[in-house]
Amino acid sequence: MYHLMLGGVRIAHQSGWPNVTYEPEGGTSSVRLSEGKLVEMSHWEKMRISISGSGLMGAGLEGVDFRSDLDLWSIKAMRLNTASLTATLTTEVRPDAPVWCDALLEDGREQRTPVTMDGRVATITPVADAVQYSIGWLPRFTVRCRRPTESSETRTNDWQLICLEV
Repeated sequence: MYHLMLGGVRIAHQSGWPNVTYEPEGGTSSVRLSEGKLVEMSHWEKMRISISGSGLMGAGLEGVDFRSDLDLWSIKAMRLNTASLTATLTTEVRPDAPVWCDALLEDGREQRTPVTMDGRVATITPVADAVQYSIGWLPRFTVRCRRPTESSETRTNDWQLICLEV
């Protein structure tokens, strides 16, 4: 079992797993060329990670130094689908969670296949009759965030944390 971690502190989850949402943010703008053709210009892309939960206790992050960059170990998997036997993952991988890969076969079945990592580059062991591969991993981000907002209704403590990838 993997736990959500921020700044080396395990985030409490007494009433179910926290909800994690990834939202890409980027320096992207749409511009039109002289003949009216629409072109996307992208300068950078980072993630906005929203985390929320509830339980008898709050998130338990009072000891975290929110004035500096923080290491976020997520519990929400990311996926990269490819027809190639190599692919570059879009984030760092949690060091305590191995990367996995499923081969999608011509008949619609899936079969787990080994994958090796060199930094962010994944190399997939080929599977006969595979038409596509799906690599999964638990990401690790360097983020900046403020203390979580917390509220209490009835007998639960609800909290939310917004993290911006550095």
